[in-house]
Amino acid sequence: AAAATGGQSEARFRERARRLGADPQAFTRPVADAAHFGRWRDGFELLAHTAQIEQLLKEHEGLASTHASLVPTTLSYRAFWERYFYELSQLQAREERRAALLRRAPPNPQPLSDWDDSALDDMPFEK
Repeated sequence: AAAATGGQSEARFRERARRLGADPQAFTRPVADAAHFGRWRDGFELLAHTAQIEQLLKEHEGLASTHASLVPTTLSYRAFWERYFYELSQLQAREERRAALLRRAPPNPQPLSDWDDSALDDMPFEK
């Protein structure tokens, strides 16, 4: 089950990343936590991501389209990619928290539909 969950988690992350790149509002709406974004941005090196950016633009049509529609008229090249990689890091952090919660969940919880009325026969009721 852990391997399936890991694969599902990765597929879920890739789909959310794809939707992020195709959503111009993800780049233009205010950041939820501006102070956190500022601290994150201070440690971000755009030049270190040049090859990855080129690959992303080749492989992800939605992201390339969003980039072409926003840069440079709405956002600078730097602002676009800072926002993309920040939002991507936030997606990754949420996915990691979700996976950690799933790992702590009981492995095979009994569905409520498996309960029958005989289980109630053994329960004490006040009269």
